[in-house]
Amino acid sequence: MIFVHLLILQAFSISDYQFGYQLLDCSGPFELVTFPKQFQEIPQIIITQSSIKFLSNEVDFRFEIQSITIQSFIIIYECRRDVSQVNVKWHAINDQRIQVINCFNKENPKNETINHYNPNALNGFLILTSISYSQQINFIIEIIKITPLDVTVGISNTNNLRQIGYQIILGIDDSFVNLGKFNAIKDDQITLPILPDKFFITPYVGFILTPIEGVNIFQSEDLTTNPGNLIFKIYEQQGDSLFSRNFHYRIWISKTFSTVFKSYRYKKIQIIQKNYLDQDIQSSIQLKFDLENKIFNENGNYRLLIDKSSQFINVFFQLICQQDEKKQLEFQLFQRSLNSFSSQYTCDNKIKLIECKMELIVESVAIQELLIVIENSNFQMKQILYNQIVEQIILFNAFEI
Repeated sequence: MIFVHLLILQAFSISDYQFGYQLLDCSGPFELVTFPKQFQEIPQIIITQSSIKFLSNEVDFRFEIQSITIQSFIIIYECRRDVSQVNVKWHAINDQRIQVINCFNKENPKNETINHYNPNALNGFLILTSISYSQQINFIIEIIKITPLDVTVGISNTNNLRQIGYQIILGIDDSFVNLGKFNAIKDDQITLPILPDKFFITPYVGFILTPIEGVNIFQSEDLTTNPGNLIFKIYEQQGDSLFSRNFHYRIWISKTFSTVFKSYRYKKIQIIQKNYLDQDIQSSIQLKFDLENKIFNENGNYRLLIDKSSQFINVFFQLICQQDEKKQLEFQLFQRSLNSFSSQYTCDNKIKLIECKMELIVESVAIQELLIVIENSNFQMKQILYNQIVEQIILFNAFEI
């Protein structure tokens, strides 16, 4: 029988996912963690605790991650009061379909709403990373709402809580298999079938502790005794008669994804040259989205989210063509026969206004994110895709040459 225990300070690598263990024995302010092999891109780090040992009911433990590179990251921690040791298990994943938001060491805990960047990461959970408290505590911290723009965190009871830190883990639809939240009131052992291409975590999200309790709790995972199954155990140190009651999730997280987000595909492009200016044009450039009823005509960077129920979008723009100017339009078509298309125009009495109507079709059913950049008479429209990496696909360019 082999138990994977936090005291084993080793790590393993699988493709773009790696994990390992790190003992925080309160002997120093930081630990440098080196990945077994180098990542191609900077990964995101997910932290859970495999054992916690607090000596009393007056605890102050601080934790944060800094300086993540393709080779390593640094754990900064402080055992300010009555902390013997904390053993962490880290998971490094190189995929932007999962989003990790770090909210370390937050004083005076309260409910709050935090922005996030991936509009399709609408599933998630929370992991406690640090805590400071006095006397008895009875709380749960968890996600209570996720929108395409932000995530709201709620704490059930902040009495005697002085500081907590946490990570918010968000993902697309096939990121997680969440088996639910559990209230552990005694030593417990479960056997679960191993899910392929996923890793298992049990993050703490709350505790119920009396004024006379410390914390002395362990987790272990056995992958070999029962092939094809994981035996998970959460337990108090032998000889400790008082179990540290806790709330934790049991979650499988995907290492690989079948979902691949694709860019829009052009169905139609129509370009019209006019020798007069329309009366309603208000600036040198004007961009309209019929479906969203949006108009952009001033310098700036604009983010636009298109609802996933929309199967296409119609885009219309007008570009004033001043005498003797030269304009170029570029379209990225992403077709085998023709990857891109461009056209040039010399402005004179015959060409004073360039109009373009575009119809783009959705290739992936999802919330579509567009970035529009307008600078004087130049503009660019990009689509942002979150796959293994964040991709900025240039759909259209208009500029002076």
